[in-house]
Amino acid sequence: MTFYREAAADWALDLDDAAKVAVEEARVLFVSGTALAREPSRSTVFALAERAKAADVPVYLDLDFRPSLWEDPRAYGLVLRSFLPLVRVAIGGEGEVRALRLRSVRLKAHQATEPEVEGDLEEAVMDVLGRGPEALVLKGGDRGAGVFFPDGKRLWREAFPVKPLTPLGAGDAFAAGLLWGRLRERPWEEALLLGNACGAIVASRLGCGEFSPTAEEVATFLKERGIHVG
Repeated sequence: MTFYREAAADWALDLDDAAKVAVEEARVLFVSGTALAREPSRSTVFALAERAKAADVPVYLDLDFRPSLWEDPRAYGLVLRSFLPLVRVAIGGEGEVRALRLRSVRLKAHQATEPEVEGDLEEAVMDVLGRGPEALVLKGGDRGAGVFFPDGKRLWREAFPVKPLTPLGAGDAFAAGLLWGRLRERPWEEALLLGNACGAIVASRLGCGEFSPTAEEVATFLKERGIHVG
């Protein structure tokens, strides 16, 4: 699958637009790696993230590597490595984390999610954490997801087994569930649980963003599996 995204409205956001955003009053700034793929969006995101960090507003970065959206996919690692010092929490799949140390990329036919990227995953994880983030959330698909910390501590939550219809949107839903939990000061283990639940629900539906679950749907999904979250 190829993503076509020419003349996208968000890529047109510029520094004048950033100046109008009261990011210092936000509870979190959540940005995507795709927003860093082109100008003027790239400079806009850097400006907002610098202001957020100065105001102690946490910056969450979804690594979101889509090679077809970069004029040169090798620039992905260069740009995101320079952005990581502004990030408190990074979120990405295994291939996306490896791509931060990009040397080669192999794209599979009809690939709908992240590319296959060569490299040592453990080294890539520690490289990310050594550049500033306080946590790296690693998405492992049907194996679940975990959170890694600079001191070596790590947590992992298994995925919920569902019959998948499409992977599209599952990662975005996972991030939404994770962030929903963290904004409510839920512990990391519970935030991962919520993220996994959201991802599983969307993966079992034939749709993307518009099929993301409500909080009530997530609670029902978990209750049906004998899990209660406060």
